[in-house]
Amino acid sequence: MEVLILAKALVFFTILSVRHATAEPGDTPEVKEELIKFKNELRKNSLHARENMTRRKMLIEILDLMIEWLNELAFSTRKSLEKKSAQFTELNKNITTSLRVVYAKVKQIHTESDSLILEIDEFLKNGGNEDALSSIRYKARNLLSRDKAPLEELRKSYNELLTKVRKFAVYAINRGFRLPEFGQNYDFDLSPMGPYNENEHNHYVMSLGATIGEIFLVFVYCKNLPPISKEQMMASCDTLINLSRELMRDANYKKTFATGILEEVKALEEHIKAIEGRSNNLKDTIYMNRFHEEKKELIKEKNMMDELYRSISPDFPTVKIALGEVILELDKLATTDGANNPLHISAIRNILKVIKTIESIIKNIYLTCSKLSESYNSAKVHFSTAKSCLTESQKDLEEDGMQTYGLKPIAIVLVLLAIKV
Repeated sequence: MEVLILAKALVFFTILSVRHATAEPGDTPEVKEELIKFKNELRKNSLHARENMTRRKMLIEILDLMIEWLNELAFSTRKSLEKKSAQFTELNKNITTSLRVVYAKVKQIHTESDSLILEIDEFLKNGGNEDALSSIRYKARNLLSRDKAPLEELRKSYNELLTKVRKFAVYAINRGFRLPEFGQNYDFDLSPMGPYNENEHNHYVMSLGATIGEIFLVFVYCKNLPPISKEQMMASCDTLINLSRELMRDANYKKTFATGILEEVKALEEHIKAIEGRSNNLKDTIYMNRFHEEKKELIKEKNMMDELYRSISPDFPTVKIALGEVILELDKLATTDGANNPLHISAIRNILKVIKTIESIIKNIYLTCSKLSESYNSAKVHFSTAKSCLTESQKDLEEDGMQTYGLKPIAIVLVLLAIKV
């Protein structure tokens, strides 16, 4: 009897181990939890980097307003405020310079984080083998470790600039300048930027005139949504509508940019064809073989760019319709209705869907344009190599002609070919 029980147990554990061995690595709850944790950490870094850039731009905007106000004050009081105006302008230039300095760092942090998030999403959705999982783990750990110091450096350098702006703001406010109302025409936050604190953001209190960073922070990155009123949701919808318009303009600009790149690569392709047409008499040397290989690669890059160009088609009409539906939904909601009201819950859920759509659009536009630029650079390399190969093949032909017939016949051949590379 005991032997029979042991045999059954052995069979059971054998089956279990086989099932476990054949299961995809991403199927286990532990792996999913680990990947989601990586994803959340990467999102925090991406958000923090973008927020730092946005805040620097806000400082420039407020300084522009103060400089304008200072000039008006000098004119109305007939006092010379040139020295103070020069100090304001100098600080403005310093912050503008800081934007250029930190741009590459910020771009690297948020784009590489966003790219890896997409990779994690793909793995969670479709699964993958152990190698793919190991690759994601390796990249996530390296990225999170690498970005820790730069993010802290960005925070400190921003706070140093903020301290200077606040000093000027106090000077201006004491003489009659008024900061714009938060959330109306401008979004200013003159509080220092602290280290990213998960607990702080999990209990974030959303302001009425929330910025895009704040909206994403509350709706996407908080584990538990804070209380959100009807007015806050209406204001968020207005902010998202404005963001959609900005993104539409940005998408059109990037499409124009992509068109220019595409036309340039097509011109490179035509140039290659023209060269090839004038080089039929060249020998079938190793250089000419390489030339044809490079030409194929150039055309392949051009075809890839055609496909990428067509993919820059963000679905803004869907965003606009969805936001319109949320606003209609909110109109039916009374100010006194609590957070448990079905309309309140539905509105929050629909705003979250819109935010996810916008987030997807942003990633699509950026990643597509990034791939276009890479493809363009690759195409230029293939073009340059092809030209070099053709030049070397010409030299071979010249040398062979000189050795066989002397200088006069080869000079005639070159005149007839009239190759201009």
